[in-house]
Amino acid sequence: MIVAVFGTGLATGTAMATTLVWPTTLGGLQVSVTDARGVQRAAPLYYVSPTQVMFLVPAGTAAGAATVVMGATRIAVDVAAVAPRIYTANQAGTRVAAGTFLRVTAAGARSDGYLFDPATALAAGVPIATGDQVYLILYGTGLRG
Repeated sequence: MIVAVFGTGLATGTAMATTLVWPTTLGGLQVSVTDARGVQRAAPLYYVSPTQVMFLVPAGTAAGAATVVMGATRIAVDVAAVAPRIYTANQAGTRVAAGTFLRVTAAGARSDGYLFDPATALAAGVPIATGDQVYLILYGTGLRG
């Protein structure tokens, strides 16, 4: 899980990871996560600034109460197990997915749109003509592999 922390005085400067494997020290800042079992791990850092820090919860972190330490800042958090979900248009986890589609006609023309009406968050019909190719695009969280 990627975590974004907002505040003041979180880091002394601004820096962003420039490698695929994120470093555990960035802009002079280190972040550690101590999980419910008392195991402390260094967190890979993506971005640090005086007002924002983005990091990855270290692999193997146990679910439950945890403590995040960023320099002099300590934050109590609750780590939950991964629970895959699809985002929904009504932002309540029910009804129609907050997805889009891409349509390619037999002639190669492309168009796209929502699976829902943005004004009502209700399902919107999407007519499909013979010969069209339609690609469904869904957005979710907690998906792995």
